[in-house]
Order: sequence, then C-alpha cells, then structure tokens
Amino acid sequence: MKRRISTLLLVMAMIAALVLPVSSESLISTDDFPDVLARAKQGVVQLYSVGYSHGSPVASWTGSGFAVGRSGQDSDVFVTNWHCVTGSGEFSVSNTRVWILKEDCSISRVDGSPDPARSVECEVLKTTSGYPDYAIIRAKTSVSGYKALPLMASDDVPDGTTVYALGYPGEMDDISATHSGIDDITSTDGIVSKHMVFTEAGDTRVLLHTAVISHGNSGGPLITSQGAVVGINTYGTSVDADRYYAVYSDYAMQGLDDLGIDYDIYKGKTTRLSTAAIVGIAVAAGAAVIVVAVMILAKQRKEDQNTMQEALSRAVAELHAVEERRQREAAARHAEARNRAAVSSASPYSLKLPDSQVKPIPKTGMTIGRSRRCTLALPENMPGVSGRHCKLVFMQGRLVVIDQGSTYGTLIHGQKIPPNQPVALRAGSSFALGGQQNTFTILEREK
Repeated sequence: MKRRISTLLLVMAMIAALVLPVSSESLISTDDFPDVLARAKQGVVQLYSVGYSHGSPVASWTGSGFAVGRSGQDSDVFVTNWHCVTGSGEFSVSNTRVWILKEDCSISRVDGSPDPARSVECEVLKTTSGYPDYAIIRAKTSVSGYKALPLMASDDVPDGTTVYALGYPGEMDDISATHSGIDDITSTDGIVSKHMVFTEAGDTRVLLHTAVISHGNSGGPLITSQGAVVGINTYGTSVDADRYYAVYSDYAMQGLDDLGIDYDIYKGKTTRLSTAAIVGIAVAAGAAVIVVAVMILAKQRKEDQNTMQEALSRAVAELHAVEERRQREAAARHAEARNRAAVSSASPYSLKLPDSQVKPIPKTGMTIGRSRRCTLALPENMPGVSGRHCKLVFMQGRLVVIDQGSTYGTLIHGQKIPPNQPVALRAGSSFALGGQQNTFTILEREK
C-alpha cells in the first residue's frame, strides 16, 4: 500500500507539472548562474568623468553604472552614483562631463577627454546633492548593446541572501590587457548581512553586504542570483575590510518615476517545475492537506480517475491563489519600501513659491532655476532667473542657499549674496531670484 500511495503522489505531481506555471525565482540552480551573470554584464558600463574649472580640465575619475528600462532590451538610460558624476561633490554637474567607455578607449593627454570613436558622452538627468548617493544619466547619442537590468525592492531580499557585486574596479586598469570591455567586468560574491540606515551617509537606507568592492566599483549593480538589481554599490570602509554598502535600489526607482522613465521590476520567470519542486511548493504553500485529501479520496474511490482529476484541479487552483497572494504581498512590500525611502529623504522644511505653491525640501537639497535638469524647474519665461540659479543644501545640519553664479543674483533683504558661498536660512527666511517678484519663503514642514 505504501508503494501505491507513493506512485499516486508521483502521478499527481507529474500532472501538476504539466499544467501549473509558478515563479521559479528561488529555484534557479547554481548551474544556471553563469548564464545569468553573462546577461547581467551586458548592462554594466564603465564611466569616465572629467571635472572642469574655468573651462579647463583639472581632474578625472572612473566609476561604474548599469542600464535600466525594459529588461533585456537595449537602453540608453543608466543608474550610477552621485559621486561618480560630481567627483564626490568637488564639481557641479554643469562643470563635469561623463562618458561611457568602450573597449580599449584611449584618453587624450591634452584635454583629458576619451576617444570619441570609442566612447559615448552622457547627460545627467537627475542626481542628488550627496545623499542618497545616486544619479540617473542618459547617452547623448544613440547606443545599442547595453541591456536593461530588472530592479527589485531592497526589502524583498532577506538577510543571508547571496548577492554579487558587478563593476569595473580601478585596479583592473593596471593589470588587464584590455580596458572597459565586458571581459573586464568583475563579479564578487557575498551575502546580505543587514538592512540598515547609514547615519554617516545622511540616514540613507543601505544593504550591508560582504561582496568585495573597491575604487571603480561605485555605481555598479548589486544583483541576486537571478540577475535582479537590489542595490547600487557605493561605500566601503577602511575599518572592516568585509563591510560594504549598497544604496537601496528603491531610491533609483523613485528617481526614474520622477522622470517618467519606464523600468522593469523583477517578478521571477514563469517555467515548468520538476516533480520535487512542485511537491515542495505545495507543502510550503499549505496545500499539503489538499494533496493528502486527494490521495485518501482516490484510495476510497478505488483511484477513480475522474474524482482524482477534479480534486487535483481544486489543488491547482489553490496553488494559483497562493502564488497570486505572494505576488500581491511582494508588490505591497515594494510600495512600502518606496514610501519609506520617500519619507527618509524628507527634511523638516518646505519651500513656498512665488505663486504660493508649497514644495517639500528633501534632505538631499534641491537646485532651482529654469533648466529642466533642476530639481525645481521654474517657468522658462520667469524674468531674472538663470538656468541653474541657486541651490538649497544642508551643511552640518543647517539649511543654506548658494547662488550658482546667476546673472541677476540671489537676494536676501534686497541685497545680493556672494556667488558660490553658503548663506544660512531658517523657517521664515525669504530669498528672491533676480527681483522681489520672485520671492521664495522657507516654511517648517507640517509633521
């Protein structure tokens, strides 16, 4: 009798395997990972940036980035770190240029720029003023071959999950025969040690992990064994060599949403599972009672095929319902993570505009001007306002305004403030752009 029951269970599992597609994101074997890694590398790029002062190049640095958009399709939009496009804040976006380097790209010794035939210049679509440390860039010319990677909410990755850090560490430039090609992308593995708020990085939410990164890896993706990006590799520490930090992918999602750029959230691929897998999922989903009931019913009815098929159909429907609940719960966790990211980026202040609109001031600060690249883009016909007029930033916990060298100046109490010098503000303070008709007021944000 034990043999007959085991045979029945095997037949049920084989039938289910023919009709039931379920998510296999947790069932990909280690044998599949080389293919996953090869696909992920198609979306990773090496970035080269140059900082300028008075029109002359004065510094250069490298970093990494990854393509986002429709998963597996060509994309011209990339995510990286803020410090990769600004030299850790040494240069404003308007005083830097950023390129994607192609294989064996040479750098000019005259002006520090890369070979235009072996590089692609990018524009910065969105960045922060430091924290959270991310930026979104786009190729200025048409590109192909860079495949978008899917994103996953960082809270959907449990502690202990194996992750992989991809990028172009700078040390490879000295020991590799080629440069900036896909073969130069390194992959280091580790585990997620902790989800945490990094106080020294402006209370940014990060994944603490053990996948080794070094200079040049910044801006590269931290992926799961399924190829989903769960973080942006950003920080290391000189104190503990096995502690590395990836900024939550949710920040990038929020930035892409702000820009109206489509991207894919990883949901697992649909496939047909093995006998062992389908039985395991049934048990894990609480459907074991249904399976046992089918077995008992089949035995009592002398294994009548019609009765067994009806009961099996009910079991399959239950498994579908369990899978749908799991997907809804994952979507809810993603939404909650994004809400937490939005809340964590809010500061105690808001900004009242000349038309009486009120905008929250994020902890990362904001740029103000007529340029579409500004955090607060004002009407193009607003008189006296420059493209990048001024910015609000937090320095040592205090809100300050910095004029960006605007044509008509930033005024406080009717007097122009010196360009590129911070002036402290507080709740109730006002400043004007070009004239008193463009007056902005700092408000204390309602709790």
